[in-house]
Amino acid sequence: MLVLDDDRAPRAVDDDTERAKREVEAEAVAYVVGRYYGLDTSGSVFYLAAWESDDPEVVRERLGRISNTAEEIIDALEDGV
Repeated sequence: MLVLDDDRAPRAVDDDTERAKREVEAEAVAYVVGRYYGLDTSGSVFYLAAWESDDPEVVRERLGRISNTAEEIIDALEDGV
């Protein structure tokens, strides 16, 4: 099991909508890292459709965060941290 935890992530998010979006981001990061390492991600709940009503700029920002976070995790794992 791969567990991802970002120390910079807020521990409590009062807004349910924002919490749901952060969960989607976390799931997307897990998906990207899992795919990088050849793990079976077919059972992953990957809800990009949750962004369908978001402004394209917001989606790009979230995808940027996902990409950056996944890259940091992969780099840390590759470096043996």
